[in-house]
Amino acid sequence: MNQQPIVFETTGLLELPKFCVCCGKATGSTIAIKPADPSNFKQELALDALALAFSPVHLVLGIKILSTPNAKIPLCGMCCLKHFIPDPKLFAIIGLLVLFFVGAFFGGLRAHYGLMFLNLLLAIACLVFVARKNIPHDIDTLPVRIYQFGEKYRYAIFGGPLYDYFVKVPPTPHQGA
Repeated sequence: MNQQPIVFETTGLLELPKFCVCCGKATGSTIAIKPADPSNFKQELALDALALAFSPVHLVLGIKILSTPNAKIPLCGMCCLKHFIPDPKLFAIIGLLVLFFVGAFFGGLRAHYGLMFLNLLLAIACLVFVARKNIPHDIDTLPVRIYQFGEKYRYAIFGGPLYDYFVKVPPTPHQGA
C-alpha cells in the first residue's frame, strides 16, 4: 500500500527529532543536505557546466554552495554507509572503469590504438552508467526531501520512522529555526 507523503512548509530549517530517519535508532550524528531549489535548476546546471571550464566560476560557485544553509538530517552509522556507499554491483562497475582506464593507457603505450580506443569507450560507458545509477540511489536512500523556495523550505516525508513521528505530532509553524 502506497501512502501519501507528508508535505509541509516552514520559514526556516526544521530541527528534526534525534533518531535515524531510516531505521529509527536514537542517534546524535547528522549529515548535511543542501536543500534543492527547483526554480533555479537550469541555471545551476549551466553554472556547473561553466565551472568545469573556468576556474573563477568554479570558485564563485563553491563559495555560493558553502554559504547556503544546510539541513541536518539525523542518520545512524549503518544508514549513513548505505547512503554514501553504492550497492556491490556499482562497486564492480567502478572497478571495471578503473581497469578500462588502466588498460587504455597501458595498451596505448604499446601502439595498440584500437585496443586503447575500445578501452576508453568502455570506460566512458561505465562512467555514464555509474552516474545514471548513482542519482536514483542518492535520492531513494533518504525518506525525506527538502526543497527551498526563496525563504521557505518545503519538506516531503515519504516513509520510515520520521513519517510515523509526524503523523502523531504534526509540525507547527513555529518549529522552523
